[in-house]
Amino acid sequence: MSRDKKRKLRQLKQSIYIVCEGTNTERIYFEKIAEQPDVFEKYAIKVYPSEEDQIKASKKEGESIKTDAVNLVKEAKKEIKNYDEVWAVFDKDGYTKHEKAFDDAQKHGIKLGFSSIAFEHWILLHYEQNRTAFPKSQNVIDYLEQAGYFTGYSKKADISIYPTLKDRTQTAIENAAWLRMGMANNLAACDDKIYELNPYTTVDKLVIKLLDFNPVTYGYIKETLRISDYSITVNDVQRHGGITLSVCIVNHGKSGYLVNNLCDHFYLKDEDQNTFPLVIDTPIKIEPSSTQDIALEFEISSATGKLRLHFSPEPNEILIIALDNITEL
Repeated sequence: MSRDKKRKLRQLKQSIYIVCEGTNTERIYFEKIAEQPDVFEKYAIKVYPSEEDQIKASKKEGESIKTDAVNLVKEAKKEIKNYDEVWAVFDKDGYTKHEKAFDDAQKHGIKLGFSSIAFEHWILLHYEQNRTAFPKSQNVIDYLEQAGYFTGYSKKADISIYPTLKDRTQTAIENAAWLRMGMANNLAACDDKIYELNPYTTVDKLVIKLLDFNPVTYGYIKETLRISDYSITVNDVQRHGGITLSVCIVNHGKSGYLVNNLCDHFYLKDEDQNTFPLVIDTPIKIEPSSTQDIALEFEISSATGKLRLHFSPEPNEILIIALDNITEL
């Protein structure tokens, strides 16, 4: 693509350059996302190494496409001036020079979609919350096969995995936030060097951007969490005909906050993404710069697996609190 054409694309759409490890799985995954109508309308996306890149390299004697982490960042650096954003997507599986790749990426403003131990852990998060430190990618692939989640998957196969995963993207994003929350102490212990962790992933951050999903913060009962102008703590959970949560809310903003039946900021979800809305008889107003304890009631007819409280006071943010002391209904 000529520079003039790239400049024209930048005027019409935000341009994004994504360099991917390997030549199949990750590349095809992001190419398929780029083809989605809503994504195509908003972004001009180039994924490297494309089939065209691979064909050109194969015709040049003595040349090959190197998609290890350091060389991917090197490739990404070439296109920084030609695109609005540049991303490098790679994993840890068997590689040892991640510190250099991370340092170079940070120095040049390259964003990273990193997975440890493998990109396949991001795939696994579409199906379950899993914090297993798999030794290598093949172990994750074997798990996906044995669990019946994704049969016939192969890292080297020239297949598109996005159509299979598409409807589970929200679950994967939530589970990736859960994983990072669970690994927070490990991350602090290694001075925020995420390439030293297993498991870990930030692939969801690129997926959130491209597909316009809401970013997710994850927490637990009795943990105080901040989102937008509010801090929220779930102090207790009671089972009866439904679920009642004892919640403390701090309003840090300058406007009052009204909680009533029309408020869709609070809702419960189960592991199949079924939604259970808030039921409240008397509206509650939380004044600016104030703290209030309230009871949130939810009617639950049937649910699958563990429940999670979702709090979304702004349209572009979601806070999830795992109600892990609730048994399956």
